[in-house]
Amino acid sequence: MPIKWSAMKVHEKANEIEAVVKELMKPLEKIQKLTEEGMEIPSIPQYIEQRFQTIKSESERHLVTKWDPEGMFTRLLNALRKDIPEDALKREQANSLNGNQQGLI
Repeated sequence: MPIKWSAMKVHEKANEIEAVVKELMKPLEKIQKLTEEGMEIPSIPQYIEQRFQTIKSESERHLVTKWDPEGMFTRLLNALRKDIPEDALKREQANSLNGNQQGLI
């Protein structure tokens, strides 16, 4: 059964999101470093250290780490790509290469 949306456009949008996610990694890594430095400030109370730890933990949720080798964004993008009907994507890509525009039903 044909789909009523463009599999290729969804795939392209996922690629665009992935490129932005890659740009996000450097600031998240910087947050990691800064929070670690914050936790090393001499004589800070535990409740302040816990705030730094919470910030660090939130940034880790999005990073690819040894504990999460895939990373949240990668998992979400992989799930999105998995939901794209492969045959529809291949058909649209072939039509695009041939200069044809697929008519959506």
